[in-house]
Amino acid sequence: MNINGHIEKSLARVILVVAVSLMVVGLLSCSKKNVKPPYLDEKEAYERAVKMIENKEYTEGRELLTEVINRDRTKTYAPLAQLKLAESYVKDDEVDLSIEEYRKFLSSYPDNRYAPNAQYQIAALTFSQIEGADRGYKAAESAIREFRKLAELYPRNPYRDVIELRLQKCRNVLAEHEFYVGKFWSHLRQPLGVLISSWRSTVILLPLMRSIITWRCHTRGLRTRTRPGSILIRPWR
Repeated sequence: MNINGHIEKSLARVILVVAVSLMVVGLLSCSKKNVKPPYLDEKEAYERAVKMIENKEYTEGRELLTEVINRDRTKTYAPLAQLKLAESYVKDDEVDLSIEEYRKFLSSYPDNRYAPNAQYQIAALTFSQIEGADRGYKAAESAIREFRKLAELYPRNPYRDVIELRLQKCRNVLAEHEFYVGKFWSHLRQPLGVLISSWRSTVILLPLMRSIITWRCHTRGLRTRTRPGSILIRPWR
């Protein structure tokens, strides 16, 4: 009985030791997964963040890029991190946030060698928001301002040929919008004695036109529904 009891106690101790060891190993492995990798230096942190962005780990990558921006006192990797942060929003289809981050870059590093690229990205992203003559004229006007700013602030930028093409496209959109509004105005045929010399005059008088259109439609039993860049009319109910 004594021998058997000794053997049972030894087995129990072995089982207890093994169980405790497995628990410790499990806890250590879980803790390693939850522990954030240590921040070593700006170069390594920036390179790690770039890989995260490439792997679409946007949240983690942006956190690390922000850390680089805040910690890099030499301003060697901070500008690159700011650009990469803006680029991450482009990849994630967040145009407005991307433009905001590019503006932060220009505000913090206006003389940086990548400043022309940042201004070009702002203009190009604004240009990409043009949706047609009826609703895209505001984006076209904004894009014109941004492309002109690029040409004025950075006359030696490498995008000069592209700028002129994009500006012409924006002008075409504005012209189409003026024709669209003018054509709509001419179809109303109201005898108000207003002489409009060009479609551009129509755009200037657009607020007055909306008031007159609303009055005319009410007198004819129509309902108007207006929004920036368009005037819609449907039967009055």
